[in-house]
Amino acid sequence: TMGFFSTNGSAKLYYDNVEKLETTSDGIQIDGTATNLTIRNGTVSASAGGLITFKNVDGNGVARDVVRIKGFTGGSTGGYGELTLQTAFANTLNDCLIIKKDKHIELPNDNQKLKIGASQDLELYHTGSNSFIDNNTGHLYLRNKTNNQKVIVQAGIGGNVELNVNYGE
Repeated sequence: TMGFFSTNGSAKLYYDNVEKLETTSDGIQIDGTATNLTIRNGTVSASAGGLITFKNVDGNGVARDVVRIKGFTGGSTGGYGELTLQTAFANTLNDCLIIKKDKHIELPNDNQKLKIGASQDLELYHTGSNSFIDNNTGHLYLRNKTNNQKVIVQAGIGGNVELNVNYGE
């Protein structure tokens, strides 16, 4: 079978007699019945948009959503776009990263960490009550360079802290 086309229904494409692409009422599914990727369009509104969903099959043979990218279009309310990345934990998709229409990037959950560096040595996070910048290697420098003035706070290993103000650099 190379393809199957039904009147007012789906179209299916096959490779070596295995279904690889199917059109659905709201988009397409790639890789057929054991769907690994679904692309779905959305209605044009402030609260809807397109979806790209990545799936895998659990130990019981059930296809589960594991990663979803949601694109909001803004529709008639101003023509903007927002992007949300969701990942699954315990078979539930959760928002992990949101790029907002105002260009802000959000990590929407408490205790989510922004980890930076090849060894993930720098971490920024909020617990719901407190905010933290954790450095797990070398010194931590906080610098501000304005009006030919350079202010540096250096937190060293072993608890040493230095505050330096330099002019004319």
